[in-house]
Amino acid sequence: MIIEGHDLLDKYRRLRILYNRTMVYSDRPFYYTYWAKHIYQTNLGPRTFVCTIVNKNTKDEYMDFYYEDNGKILFEIQICRRWYNFLNKGMNEEQAWLAIHELEELSYKELELHETV
Repeated sequence: MIIEGHDLLDKYRRLRILYNRTMVYSDRPFYYTYWAKHIYQTNLGPRTFVCTIVNKNTKDEYMDFYYEDNGKILFEIQICRRWYNFLNKGMNEEQAWLAIHELEELSYKELELHETV
């Protein structure tokens, strides 16, 4: 699927928000980087979501997202404002975006659990 223009920017923003939320309540697999890792309790069972920003604060910055089931990567998405790359590793692109939608909904609940007053 070729994603460009407004659709690319929309998907980039959605994933950036999901990345930012996940950074609030996630485990950090590598303490010195921009990696975040969280296990979400999805409708299909626990799924691990791993994300990072690569080349942060440079013109080559992009985000990288992994969606895993019990250690098996189901898809990877790399995205920035200019390009998008989807790597099918068990889920097609439509299934991946449905999974991301579910993660977006679950991230609201996670934020509520970690909200500070």
